[in-house]
Amino acid sequence: MACHGVNSLADRQAGVAMLAESFSQYRQAGARSNLTFLLGLLSEACSAAGQSTAAVEALDEAMELAETIGEHFWDARLARQRRRLTAAAQ
Repeated sequence: MACHGVNSLADRQAGVAMLAESFSQYRQAGARSNLTFLLGLLSEACSAAGQSTAAVEALDEAMELAETIGEHFWDARLARQRRRLTAAAQ
């Protein structure tokens, strides 16, 4: 994930916190459209910030939500992210 203007790990971690808060508000509003994509982005951001556990959790949530609501447009992207996380863990 390209992060223009984000130079430090602290910047990335702050960005992850902002994304997580925004997505939490999105969910609280009852929105679910494109949430699988947004959770995939959160997973990528967590990975870039060195938060591998949070990256896997966001990705798991995205994949479970895709099954629950039938939103499969982003399945290929989520699968690629899963492979990247698995490779990074080895």
